[in-house]
Amino acid sequence: DEFEEPVPDDVTAHELSFVKQIKSLQAQGGHDTAEDVTGALSRIVKNSQWKSSARFIILVTDAPCHGRQAHSSTTPVRDDQPNRDAKTELHDVMKLVVDKKLCLLHCQVDPTKTETMHNIMRSGICDILGAGAFGDDGDGSRYLDEIKLGQMGEAQDATFSTGNHIVFILDESGSM
Repeated sequence: DEFEEPVPDDVTAHELSFVKQIKSLQAQGGHDTAEDVTGALSRIVKNSQWKSSARFIILVTDAPCHGRQAHSSTTPVRDDQPNRDAKTELHDVMKLVVDKKLCLLHCQVDPTKTETMHNIMRSGICDILGAGAFGDDGDGSRYLDEIKLGQMGEAQDATFSTGNHIVFILDESGSM
């Protein structure tokens, strides 16, 4: 749930150090399904120094954040912190995203578990920008967009049980 190691502000300037740090990480916890999504997003939004006008955060989730409000009523989720106020925490993070003019791309590996959380994030954007934020004339998708990577249904069970490879290609030219 928590990542306590320092992350360099400029990953490209410290690429070898960053890769070494990532390889040294070990998974911990695992007592519940929910993740500290709001804590991670809040930390990266507050602590990053954005030097470019293109400001993207890519959030890949297969589980919702802590707090039962963010959990689907049809897909049970184990959560050691079910009483956290997920709605307030997610809305606070979305306010930071809008204030810093960031674009959060939410990649949902298992939308059956994360759709409720995503909808709360959307409602946070709507609270800030207005009810029509995601309509034809709205600016909501400038701050929050989504990709549904899988539905985890029977047809995709084989694909997901063998794993996925996600490749990120970053432009290091400085033009972005």
